[in-house]
Amino acid sequence: MIDKEIQKVLEDHERRISRLEKALKGKPERATRVKKSVTDLIIELKNEEFFKEERTISQIRDALHTKGAIVKIESLPAYLLPLVRSGELKRRKKLIEKKKVWVYFA
Repeated sequence: MIDKEIQKVLEDHERRISRLEKALKGKPERATRVKKSVTDLIIELKNEEFFKEERTISQIRDALHTKGAIVKIESLPAYLLPLVRSGELKRRKKLIEKKKVWVYFA
């Protein structure tokens, strides 16, 4: 009696698994996308020689926007400062339109 019940449950599971396998067969697998951090994108800009010239925070923000990373200008110093401290980037104050601003370069 128990053997017949177990056999019925197993057959039921096999049918469901078979249906699921058939349903999944035609569907393409989703590619997993690795999201780059803002720091990774800034280093990518450096490798593309974006920082060959001195760049203001506004220019850096615009370049990140071009890469699809929407970053508030107020948030950027938190990403740039560690890169300056580690030597990835350099910075200095520069007078631009009668304002002293930080410019970043490599």
